[in-house]
Amino acid sequence: MHTFLSRNDLRKVKKGCLREARVTERFERQQRVDRDRKAKQKQYDYLQNVVQHGRDMFSRRKNLASKQLKLGRAVVHWHSTIEKEEARRQERMSKERLKALKVLKPSNSFATQF
Repeated sequence: MHTFLSRNDLRKVKKGCLREARVTERFERQQRVDRDRKAKQKQYDYLQNVVQHGRDMFSRRKNLASKQLKLGRAVVHWHSTIEKEEARRQERMSKERLKALKVLKPSNSFATQF
């Protein structure tokens, strides 16, 4: 019959004294405090990670917006430069045409001779 009993069934139950009970209570209380502190620290770390992620997202978006703004300004500057160069080229061409017309146009004194 004793073959079905466990070792715990055969042990003597140790009577606890008041001092051991206080030590055990103190130990359990300390474990509970440590467990609570670890849980609070874990929650705090999680919230810090969420806040940091939000800051990172905000700064990335701000950097992207500034890059887009800079690119837009560069494109506008490039277009204005191209327009100015085109205007200068047109003006130069018209001056050359006028100069060519003046050279080809006969003078009044020569036309009156014939």
